[in-house]
Amino acid sequence: MLLPDGLTTDQARELLRLAGPNRVGGKEAGGFLRLLRDVIREPMTVLLLVASLIYFLLHEPRQGLLMLAATVFVSAISVYQERKSSRALAAMRKYVEPRVACIRDGVLVMVASEEIVPGDIVVVEEGSSFPADGIVLRANDLTVNESIVTGESFPVSKDGMEGNNRVYRSHRMCIRGVQ
Repeated sequence: MLLPDGLTTDQARELLRLAGPNRVGGKEAGGFLRLLRDVIREPMTVLLLVASLIYFLLHEPRQGLLMLAATVFVSAISVYQERKSSRALAAMRKYVEPRVACIRDGVLVMVASEEIVPGDIVVVEEGSSFPADGIVLRANDLTVNESIVTGESFPVSKDGMEGNNRVYRSHRMCIRGVQ
């Protein structure tokens, strides 16, 4: 059986630009200001700032300044640690980025799962998860665990027939009915 040609590399690049990466949640809202806002909103930081304000209201400016300086110092450490952790996680994500077999320009190639675009033809094997929502074009004894979506604990057969050909990113393929 011949494989379909799939998208061309140029088409995939353009669709990636238009549709964005195949990621759950879209872009991560990041940046220093967001991180600083999150640290300031922490209950302990708010409590320390209120305590500092109370010292100022009780005409104890030295105690208020000391409390404020300690709060700023602890917040700076929190921001530093969070940025360091975020960078380490980003590097680790890039290192363990899942790769998917995909047909591009009529050839089976491996691409990062984030580079899957609408219209791509993805080749999946037993035991793997689907990298994106899709339609089954061709299957050989395919069963899918849909328990995350439907709550049903038994695998569901899928084929290329209309009405029984949709799969979703959260689905996991099964091997002859066993997950």
